[in-house]
Order: sequence, then structure tokens, then C-alpha cells
Amino acid sequence: MTRRSSGDSNVVAKAPGALELIAPTQWTRLALLDSHIRPTLDQPLDMIEAKRIAQLLNVHWVTVYRYRRRLLSEGIATALLGRSRGFPTGSSRLLPEQEAIIDKVIGRLARGAIKLRVIDVFEEVTQRCRSCQISAPSRNAIDRRLRQLAPTLVVRRKVEDDRQTSPAAGTFVVHKPFDVVQIDHTKCDLQVVDNPYRTLIGRPWLSVAMDVATRSILAILVTFEPPSAATVALLITRIVNAKAAWLKSLGQVIDWPMAGLPRSLHLDNGSEFHSKALGRGCTQFGIKLTYRPPGQPQFGGHIERVIGTLMTKLKTLPGATGHSVKNRKNFAPEKTAALTLHEFECWLAIEIGERYHHAEHRGLKGGTPYAAWKLAQPLSRPIKHLDDLYAAFLPAVLRTLHRGGIIFNHIRYWNPVLTPYLTQPANLVVHYDPADISVLHVKLPDGSYVKAGYADLRHPAIALWECLATLKHLRTTSRLAINETRLFEAIGTQRKIIDVAKNKTRAARKAVARKTSEERSRAVDPSTNNLQQTDPTGIDYSIDAPEFPVEMW
Repeated sequence: MTRRSSGDSNVVAKAPGALELIAPTQWTRLALLDSHIRPTLDQPLDMIEAKRIAQLLNVHWVTVYRYRRRLLSEGIATALLGRSRGFPTGSSRLLPEQEAIIDKVIGRLARGAIKLRVIDVFEEVTQRCRSCQISAPSRNAIDRRLRQLAPTLVVRRKVEDDRQTSPAAGTFVVHKPFDVVQIDHTKCDLQVVDNPYRTLIGRPWLSVAMDVATRSILAILVTFEPPSAATVALLITRIVNAKAAWLKSLGQVIDWPMAGLPRSLHLDNGSEFHSKALGRGCTQFGIKLTYRPPGQPQFGGHIERVIGTLMTKLKTLPGATGHSVKNRKNFAPEKTAALTLHEFECWLAIEIGERYHHAEHRGLKGGTPYAAWKLAQPLSRPIKHLDDLYAAFLPAVLRTLHRGGIIFNHIRYWNPVLTPYLTQPANLVVHYDPADISVLHVKLPDGSYVKAGYADLRHPAIALWECLATLKHLRTTSRLAINETRLFEAIGTQRKIIDVAKNKTRAARKAVARKTSEERSRAVDPSTNNLQQTDPTGIDYSIDAPEFPVEMW
């Protein structure tokens, strides 16, 4: 029998795993420490014994107690290694101001579709640092930051192919609810009709918020307003609040327990997600904003997949347009549209609350989002100022409080709570919802919010775009002073014109259809035209009547 020597290449001489990364000299020192300190774990260690061991190890006796605590805590010899000397690996030496400038520049350049060079990013960062009168970081530091945050943003030398260095889709794992909430918008593949006349309106927008850990849909928003800071604000309030009041307004009874304040939001690079109102509102309530790189949908794969699933469900509804524009003519949505916006929102709430939340999900190993939410027992952060949450995300302007109230776009607003502040006139921060400016959220000097409505309660609720369009029309047609009475009279007149136009169009179409139907029913067979028609009056109807002069109006 041949005996192999210890130097044979087939003999495993090192322990697998992280132990083989330890240098021989360091392992010798580690074994010496373990041989002297491990016997002391079974009994208390007094100072005399600690000093004796310290002399053998050539360390201070206090260090012996440190080694002993590590070994008691971990139970393995590698716990005695500790941290090597020098600057911690992975830490940044840059100042917080330099970090903020680099992140801002990379975020701005990431929105473009053209790749840049490292020198371009370095020059931009250097210029901003000089404007702020701080030292600029080196090019290598910026290059390392680019490799971490946006590896595909810049073009590097000696790179033959443009390979994607970002993680593959499906590797992003979140364990706790509310840790990561993804939000996205889409235009629904469905045509809806209005409520009173059932005439075609168009395709609504759908906003969805999803919890990545449990795959639960926290909130939805269906509206005709394009995505903006106001729609994001309304969606966040629906995430935080319980769904009972919203479901009651829809006339539905659905068990939808998902509610709470998210810790971070994962967003795309849409303009509505980069608004000042959203950034300050999230900072106010401790919500972290994370933007995914442009052109890489795998970073938002969870929310993209959920929206795709919901859009697939719409194909069976009347008025569905289909996902493909090329095949849209096969659906004929203009003829089959039957759902109003309210009815579509009710259908969507049932689809999510009763079907999606209770269906098996592949990302949950066959579990359901509802069960995952219940098992996780999410602990939502308390919100002390729930009434201020919605106002914090809305756009704001400064307005002066007068005896007549607050003037916003030539409309007067008032609330009796503002009376004590008339003696101290000052500029107040006023938040408004662009979709409905009938109510303003006024921030008082003590930091609380109060709602101010129309001073004239007869005025209807209008949107900001409708108000601005009317103001522009009045400025171009008249030089008279603009007042709110004339403003709302013009809006009412415009709405009446639209209603009358719809009625006339509907009546005209019905008349044309009726006339066409009568003409078809009265049509005579051509084979009977040759028959002689006799009439006792002696009038020959086969001859055209003579033309008489008439007066034209």
C-alpha cells in the first residue's frame, strides 16, 4: 500500500470555506489565543490569572477579558480575530456634502438616454463643489461610486461589448412588510363612458402601490388626471389609511387589511416622482425615496408584473382596447364600452381584494398575499399627525391672509378658524390639490393645518386646469377686472355648451339613423318602374315638377 505524503496535491490540507483565507501566521496566533483562553470559560476569571495569561500572550490583561467575551459570545476561534488595522473596508472617506453632490449629479445624468464618460461626471461634480466652496473628490472616487450606483451609465475604454452588469430580475428579496413599497402608473387598456349620458370618455390612469415582501397591493387610484404630485399624494394617503371608508364609498364589503406608513418607496424616473412636494413630504414623515436606473425595468419587476397581470384581466371587459395598438381594431372599444369610472373602480377593487390577494403566488412559494400579510404581522409606524399627511405631499404657495380671506386664482376662501390671525397679517403656506381646488389646506403659524373652502358655497368644485383655462379666456376677451362670480359663470356657461352639444349631436345622429331606416323601408323594387301608373286626377307623376323662382335667405 502506497502512503501519500502531506505535500501530495490530492490531499486536502486546508479547511473549506472562510478558514482557508486566514494567513498561516495569523492562524498560529489564533490557535495560541484559543489554547489559553478557552479553558477559562468554565469558571470565573480573576485578575491574577488574567495577568498571567497576558504575560504569556504579550498583551494587556484587559485585552484578555476582551478576548474572553468574544469567545463566550461566538463560541468559535475565529471570533478572536477582530478587525484588522486601518480604515474600515467599504466605508467612504468623502464628506456628506460631497456625497450629496455626487448622488445628485448621477441622478440627473441617469435620466438621459445617452451614455457619458467618467470625465464628464467628474467635471460636473467638480464644478458644483467649487460653487459650494468645498473640496472636490478625486476622479477615482467618483469612478468607484459610478461602478456601485450606475455601472451602465458611462462608456469605458477597452470595453468591447455593452453587457449588463446589474443584478438579474428576481434576486431582490425583502423580508419585512413596508420596508420596500413600489409605485407605478399606467394608462388602462380600457375605454370608459360618462355617468349621465353613457358616452365615450377615454382611457383612465391607474396608479398601484405594492408591498414587495408580501406581494400585497396596498392601494390603487383610478383617475383621468395624468400622474402628478397630487395623484402620488392621494395614493400615499390610501396606503396609510384603512380601506374601510374607501370601500364603503364604492358600496363594497371587502377584507383589505393592508395599511400603514412605508419605510421606503421604489420609484421610476417620472417627473411626478421628482417633485419638490413629494421629496419634502417623504422627508417629513421619514420615507426614503429610491429611484431605479432608467431603461432597466428589471429593477421594478414586481410592480411591472402586477400591472401587467391587471391589464391582462381587462381584456374580458366591455370597452377593452388590448395591449397591442396594431390589434386594437379587433376589440372595437368605441362600440363595446359600457363601464363608468365608478363601476370600473368597483370591479378593480373586487379583482384585487377578493381574487388577487387570495390566489396562489409563485413568488411566495405557492402562498397567497393575504396569508403572507397575516403571517408577517406587520408593525406599522405610528402617525401622530394623520391629517397633515395628505397636505404634506401637495404643491404649496404663499398667500397673505386679508379681511376678505385668502385669494387663490381670483377665488376667495375662508374659514372662521382664521379670524384670530387677522390681527397679525402674515404669509401663510397654502397647499392645494390640482384635481380639486374647492378646498385649500392652510398651514397656521403654530404648525397645524386647517381646511379653507369657498367663501361662496354656491360655487362647484373645479380643477386647477379648468380654472386657468377660463382665466386665460377672460383675459383675452375682456379687459375688465376678473372676479370669481364672472369666473364661475363662464365655467358654467362652458359646461352648458358641452351638454347642449352632446344632446344635439345625439339627436342629430338619431334623426339621421331614423331617416336612413325609413328610406330603406320605402325603397321600391326597380322591376316595377316600367309599369304605367294611372291617376284619376290626370297628373303624370313620372315627369319632374317645374322649378319656380324663390327668394333665398
